[in-house]
Amino acid sequence: MIGFNVAQLLKSPTGAVRRVEVDELDEDLRKDLHLASATKGSLRLMRTSAGILVTGKLAHKVEAICSRCLVEFIRDQVIEFDDEFVPVIDVNTGLPAPEPADPDAFRLTQDHLLDLNEAIRQYAILENPMNPLCDENCRGLCANCGANLNNGPCGCQTGDDGTAGSTFGSLLVERMRQAGFKPKEE
Repeated sequence: MIGFNVAQLLKSPTGAVRRVEVDELDEDLRKDLHLASATKGSLRLMRTSAGILVTGKLAHKVEAICSRCLVEFIRDQVIEFDDEFVPVIDVNTGLPAPEPADPDAFRLTQDHLLDLNEAIRQYAILENPMNPLCDENCRGLCANCGANLNNGPCGCQTGDDGTAGSTFGSLLVERMRQAGFKPKEE
């Protein structure tokens, strides 16, 4: 667990600040998020009237697969925090704390620990690109033979229009003929 005991900060007046450094590789997060490095960064914890406001940035490296060429690569990921964590137990009385106004708010543990794992998990998922690329200029795979075009030309024969000889269009025409349809040019 990447986290901190904030019991003393909860006993402090509103506006009290504590700065913390993070440099950990949590095994559960490593598996879930395919982390390739420790999560590192600085966070500012501030006592609010409702709980602890966490602000700052964390960064780590993530294993990814290029959406064009299907090659595994490592990419940087930065997570920005600006969330309030609310207690479930009142630190002064030991009684259950009132329910927060936001039912989706992050919660402290019953032992007044600020557990960052779920917040890191949620932010990391949101920061993942839909189509990760190993390089902006990735050429992808040949639509005909599947060769990685980043390694050079694939050697497929191309027609006058620059497309490979056995493309989806020619396969479709062949299948249509087999089904009894005749293309317009015949």
